[in-house]
Amino acid sequence: MFDERLAEFSRERLGGRPVPEDVQILATAQWAGRGHPFERFGITILEPGAQHPLTDISYLSEEE
Repeated sequence: MFDERLAEFSRERLGGRPVPEDVQILATAQWAGRGHPFERFGITILEPGAQHPLTDISYLSEEE
């Protein structure tokens, strides 16, 4: 059901390496809307193509 999303996650986040089983469980739970145990701490699995807010530098000018 989530094979393509996991493959894309692997390509974008892990350089093509296999997604560890624990991350697969957490990601598929989140994608299925079941949530996961880390949500109460504000931890989420970033969707493929999503940039983490702390690495977003789009607000900087070319000189910066």
